[in-house]
Amino acid sequence: MENTDRELLLNLTNSNYTLRRLYHEHLELEHKLESLRSSTAALLNASAEEKALKWRKLRGMDRIMSILKEHKAASRN
Repeated sequence: MENTDRELLLNLTNSNYTLRRLYHEHLELEHKLESLRSSTAALLNASAEEKALKWRKLRGMDRIMSILKEHKAASRN
């Protein structure tokens, strides 16, 4: 994500509940992924869970970027 998009995202999270929820979920999933990567106890199960978390994280970021794109388009008009 570009710095301008990140700044816009942080500004919009104050007024856009959906965007705020998606962004917090994204951060939470990133934290879980980091924890999974560092854990050696559940290495075999971690692979499947890691894939699922990555998929959810990617879907959430797609939605975030879509909202940002819509906001940028609306701002131009």
